[in-house]
Amino acid sequence: MKRSLRITALIAWICISCAGSMHMLTLRIGEDATLPCHQTGSAVEWKAETSGTRGMELFSSLKGETKTLNSNYSTRISLTSDGSLVLSSLKWFDQGLYQCSTASGSQTPTRIIYLHTYQPPTKPEITMIRNHVKVDDSAEMICTSEDGYPAGNLTWYKNGRILEGTEEDVSIKNFIILDQKTQLSSMKSVLSYTPREVEEELSFRCHITYDITDPISIQESDERTLELIHPLKHITLLLNSGFDDVREGDKVTLKCKTDARPLPSFVWTKDAVYLDVKNDTIVFPSITKRDAGDYKCVATDEEFTELSGSISFTVGEKRQETRIIKIANLDSYEEIQPESSVSSSVNRSGMIIGVLGALILVAFILAAVYWLCYHQKKSQGSKEENVVLNGVEAGNADFAEDKNCTKEYLGEK
Repeated sequence: MKRSLRITALIAWICISCAGSMHMLTLRIGEDATLPCHQTGSAVEWKAETSGTRGMELFSSLKGETKTLNSNYSTRISLTSDGSLVLSSLKWFDQGLYQCSTASGSQTPTRIIYLHTYQPPTKPEITMIRNHVKVDDSAEMICTSEDGYPAGNLTWYKNGRILEGTEEDVSIKNFIILDQKTQLSSMKSVLSYTPREVEEELSFRCHITYDITDPISIQESDERTLELIHPLKHITLLLNSGFDDVREGDKVTLKCKTDARPLPSFVWTKDAVYLDVKNDTIVFPSITKRDAGDYKCVATDEEFTELSGSISFTVGEKRQETRIIKIANLDSYEEIQPESSVSSSVNRSGMIIGVLGALILVAFILAAVYWLCYHQKKSQGSKEENVVLNGVEAGNADFAEDKNCTKEYLGEK
């Protein structure tokens, strides 16, 4: 069929050289086509060289009467008043060369048209045999696109760069499966890629292109990522509570960290008892003393390499909370202690206030007694100046008397 189309194209170019009047039409399969002729005469002839006609076939219209000699077109063909050919519900075999001329026997066609039919294929999809691979191992993936006409071309891209089958470590094999009944093609491309070193990213896409002027003449698959395998070599258990120690009520996470890719499988035990945990992290939203103990994590990668790590921790008493409040109308702050601390603080404050009260009371009593003695002595007029009494000056005698008076009021002898 491809050879026939090439011959048809060659005939078209020959006709262009001869007649100098050529039109190209590109339409989807299933659409209606109008092939212009603009023949002003009363008789019009159409000849076609297509896969459906299997040779030059005559369509003629004389005095409004249309005749066809091919059953593939008898129910799908009609002519307009100006001699244009209307072909409904295009088929794949309608592609080819069409010539319009008068029915007067002239050998020179009035109009030559090359009709190109096509069917967009489905969006290409990538199937990965494995989505991870070790360095120096080959990874295989398949890109498929179905029901296209004519067959397109599949192209592979890695990290946005075109992959060529001639590159080292790259192998590309393309296949086309043709449906003999519909002539629609399914395309398959098999890519084998061997990474030689650890790469940060390995993303793949495949594009399908075909030589048609159409918005979807280029389609691309979704991106697929190939993950490089990192063998299991190290394992570490990390305990995180946000504090230097672990206490009741804390939110605590226990993580089993490894360098393996893809993520290995995990088995946890606490005090040699298996836990129902399948991932790499245990979360304690509000840890209790019952959660303390000896924890062990066993990791196994896809190569059945096994490593384990363990950690032990205790859980202390719940943390004493402190709150900072602002004293009204003051630019200072007071730290409020928990209840037990507040109680002891109140007791100490009560003792201090009691002692201060007792001292103030004693001072008040002494002041009152002194005042009474002083006024009693003054009323008697017994005060003498500059007299020495038992070797004591009068001023000192007054003090002595005041002292004696005070003792009398206090009940002392």
